[in-house]
Amino acid sequence: MNQPSNDPHEVFMEITSNKIDTQDKRLDAIEGKMKTLPEQLTLMQALGKQMEAVRGEIKATRFPTERVEECTRKINEGITVFGHLSKCSVEHHHYIPKVIWIAAGLFVAFSLVCTGWFYTYKKLNEQIANDTKYRQLKLDTANHHLQVYLGWLDSLYIANPNLRKTVLQVENEYRLNFERLERAKQLNAEAKELEKEAKKKKKK
Repeated sequence: MNQPSNDPHEVFMEITSNKIDTQDKRLDAIEGKMKTLPEQLTLMQALGKQMEAVRGEIKATRFPTERVEECTRKINEGITVFGHLSKCSVEHHHYIPKVIWIAAGLFVAFSLVCTGWFYTYKKLNEQIANDTKYRQLKLDTANHHLQVYLGWLDSLYIANPNLRKTVLQVENEYRLNFERLERAKQLNAEAKELEKEAKKKKKK
């Protein structure tokens, strides 16, 4: 173990030597770092070039302010127009297709034709029945008065075209008289019933 020297010169030299050694170590560390600086400088330069390229692209890609302003103007105009529009009312019109109308018309026409055919057939049957009855009366030659009367009726029908109208009126009058008689009989019977009930109440 070195013993401390009392000589000031030696002490100074020792301290100076220690400081020089410390500085040498620091310089060595700095030199080591300096050796890595070129690589870092290269990376920094490449990064700077990329940043310049990005700035160029940003400058080239301009924000479409004109289109945005035009779109905003059109939106405002649309809002103004819709604001002044009156309220629309929706009316529902129900209609029937033409096919249904045609089918309904054909059905009504067919019904009328069928009704006409029915009444024509019924009238024809009545005429055939009346003609058959008249012919049967004509065949009764034993009744001379009947034959004369039928001949008179034939002549009267030929001479008076309105004979059918007259006969229908007389038939209608007979029918009304018959209904009146039936009604009178019914009222007479009801009156007799009421009279009987009144007599029973008096006896009680």
